[in-house]
Amino acid sequence: MHSKRRSVGWLRPGPAGNTSLVRLPPCATVPAYGVTTAIPGSLDCDLWSRHRGAMSLNREQIEGISYALNEAGMAGLRISDDQSQVDLLVHVLALPAVGPIDPDARRVVSLLDPSRVEVVLQRGLGEANEPAIPLLDIDAVNAFLSSMTWSHEMYGWPFLDGSAEARSKWPSPISLDMALPGGKDEHSLYWFSECGRRWGDDNYESFFIQGMFTFGEIEIRRADELIESFDEFIADADRYWAALSSHDERLSVEAQRVAGDGTPRW
Repeated sequence: MHSKRRSVGWLRPGPAGNTSLVRLPPCATVPAYGVTTAIPGSLDCDLWSRHRGAMSLNREQIEGISYALNEAGMAGLRISDDQSQVDLLVHVLALPAVGPIDPDARRVVSLLDPSRVEVVLQRGLGEANEPAIPLLDIDAVNAFLSSMTWSHEMYGWPFLDGSAEARSKWPSPISLDMALPGGKDEHSLYWFSECGRRWGDDNYESFFIQGMFTFGEIEIRRADELIESFDEFIADADRYWAALSSHDERLSVEAQRVAGDGTPRW
């Protein structure tokens, strides 16, 4: 696994080789994503239940979720039996308000009422002239991701509702284009992973896999299935990047090593 990028900023996503870094000044925070952001009023438990009903994302939450997914590691995909939910299994950068780096960095990004699943798998760096490798279904995508011996984190944003132009650089046909009847098309989420596998001392192959989901609503859960509010998800990421830029001892080399060695994996 490669070392974490230390630039305080973000890289706008796209096929490998087509990124641009937007830097933040030292110790800067992104105003909309700070820990002071809160949901007005008391927390209604039903609000965050899976059956909470329609709930619109505001612009700050859309941008904040993309921000919190920066440097997330893509670990797997799964779809419910009735195809009403697609889950992205990721590892994120999260720093709680008190204490060390989150000891369990696993998160489930649940996309509710999905209407379309698009995936492009290519060898190498995903060049435009590289044909897509066919994939039968989401289970095949997950099996591929599980077979990788190394993978780089997703870098850049916007991931949520901001990367539709990525399709313009995809080969034709793509690896998987799956329409789901009865789904919604209110939001889209782009993801990618630079990954590969190695066998023996000198044998390896690399891949670039990316995709787009179109769906109705989004939900964030921890690995133990407890729902995490959007504000908490965003604030944990904001604290991590702010602490990194201010050389907080909670993000020392040793602290990061301990967190990396100890966090459970999907």
